[in-house]
Amino acid sequence: MKDNKYIDQLLEKYFEGATSLHEENSLRQYFAQNTIAERHSEYKELFNFFTLERKKKKSDSNVRRLILRTAVAASLVLVAGVLFEFITTEDTENKSLVYIDGKYINDNDILNRQAMISIRNISSGNENIVDTQVGILEIFTE
Repeated sequence: MKDNKYIDQLLEKYFEGATSLHEENSLRQYFAQNTIAERHSEYKELFNFFTLERKKKKSDSNVRRLILRTAVAASLVLVAGVLFEFITTEDTENKSLVYIDGKYINDNDILNRQAMISIRNISSGNENIVDTQVGILEIFTE
């Protein structure tokens, strides 16, 4: 347990805006304890509130990231399903085609491979790839 006099000094510095990150961390650790000095009890809720808000913000961010990844993956599965439906039809007049990196592609094998690569990239969880795929989807939804 930290010396109460040291905590008093840190609190004074904190309210003057002069504490370092290390000192603020020491205060958070002190106030996270079950037993603190009676004279410090009025500050316990303040420091615990900041700690709880930081954890909540991190948790909310993770949930949003999961929802975004799920939405992108579902969109890609839908696109792959539509492509598969067009590719597997017997009607030769209605061939599938896409532009990949500016090149006109209507070869069904290449289309299938590209769709599977996109799905694998999303399921790998690489955030740069997810952001790129979301950007591409946003272009088509504008």
